[in-house]
Amino acid sequence: MGHMINFLHVDNDIAWREAFSEDAGNLGISLRQFTTRKEALAAIAEVRPDIVITDLHLGENTDQSGYTIARAAIEAGVPYVSIASSTGTPSQKIEGVVIQTKNKASEWLARIVRRGPEQG
Repeated sequence: MGHMINFLHVDNDIAWREAFSEDAGNLGISLRQFTTRKEALAAIAEVRPDIVITDLHLGENTDQSGYTIARAAIEAGVPYVSIASSTGTPSQKIEGVVIQTKNKASEWLARIVRRGPEQG
């Protein structure tokens, strides 16, 4: 692997943040975690991560904050973007964004890391 993989995870659920923290540690990748859309958007603009997984609903308001984060990540050129939700059935589709349940997101992350982000 040419560089340290940077993984940005956005979720307001502490249990999922802890689970992804453990996953990142086991995979040997750099992890930055955020709980709000505002924090995540600032981080995406500051340092383009290799992987972004965001919860669909961050509990900030009635909109689906995960869509805003996913679109910003795609526009910033992040190669791997996923919206993970408890149900896995968000109403919108965004080109280049994997929509899946939170349980599947951990497996997806591990597959990307094993093959290396530069291999697309």
